[in-house]
Amino acid sequence: MHKRLHNPNKQFMIGAGILAFAVICVVVLFTLLALRMNHKSEQPVTYNDIYQIELKNGFMGESVSIYINDSLLFNQNVDTDTLRLQIKRFNDTNALLVVNNHTDKVTTFNLKEKGGRIILRKKGEIISMTSIDW
Repeated sequence: MHKRLHNPNKQFMIGAGILAFAVICVVVLFTLLALRMNHKSEQPVTYNDIYQIELKNGFMGESVSIYINDSLLFNQNVDTDTLRLQIKRFNDTNALLVVNNHTDKVTTFNLKEKGGRIILRKKGEIISMTSIDW
């Protein structure tokens, strides 16, 4: 009786089957991980802080535009001594831009992250800001 040698084709097919099973297991594992991550979808961030912007002293009769970041808040002539704008904070970091519409001069200020009262005063061409926490 002759001993038969192992069939190389049979060994190849068993190896290919084991490899295919391993690939399917890896695909299922990564699919489950991806589905679990999708359940933790990011909710839009909302902030409770409020900025109260006041234009005082020197703005009366001026044509002014006021922006926070790239959002226009006010764009008209200031007709009163004190003008108040109130807006909710909508970003992590905010910049206040005050534009003189006649000269196109832009003055920028960095705003605090916690909101608060911002008082703007104008003396000549210089605009100054005072920030008060709530």
